Amino acid sequence: MKTHFLFPYKFKILGWILFIPSLLIFMLASIFKLDIDKYLNIKVYAIYQESIGQKPGFFKIIEDSF
Repeated sequence: MKTHFLFPYKFKILGWILFIPSLLIFMLASIFKLDIDKYLNIKVYAIYQESIGQKPGFFKIIEDSF
């Protein structure tokens, strides 16, 4: 195995710190049927916007889930 493509050992702790909470959030969202997508909506700049029921246009600020 080529080890020059791997992260150093010190990043293993950071990986576990990120993995455990995300796994718990995923499991809770699955169990309680939570729609996490509605909490992640932010206003973003769109070069071209076309949605059902809205007038299409260029260079608009829209609200979208990231």
